Amino acid sequence: MTEVTVRAMSPQEFDNWQHELAAGYAREQVAAGNWPAEEALDRARAANATLLPRAWPPPACSS
Repeated sequence: MTEVTVRAMSPQEFDNWQHELAAGYAREQVAAGNWPAEEALDRARAANATLLPRAWPPPACSS
């Protein structure tokens, strides 16, 4: 049986995750021909900013 542990990300882990998420999304959009490469990372960051929390910790996790 596989065991899963859940924990909150550190602020650095969250920043790294957001960067990797945006970079991957940008690559996908460029590969699909939807965005020019020179704009892709900025556009991906902007798209993610509308969907993801902007502060750390996210409001639902604040004590």
